[in-house]
Amino acid sequence: MIETKAHRPIRSFVRRERHLTPAQERALQKLWTDFGVDHTKSAADFPAIFGREAPVIVEI
Repeated sequence: MIETKAHRPIRSFVRRERHLTPAQERALQKLWTDFGVDHTKSAADFPAIFGREAPVIVEI
């Protein structure tokens, strides 16, 4: 008789809380002005942020 292992339930979302390494933190601080977008409570004006009209995809 062949035994099968019990499978864990499939989760569609797993919360992972990882800390930034010191090198990642330095890179984030150094490059934020070039690649970061500051959060505001109002809707983002993407043409003003990116300097052109184009479709925008926001991945969360």
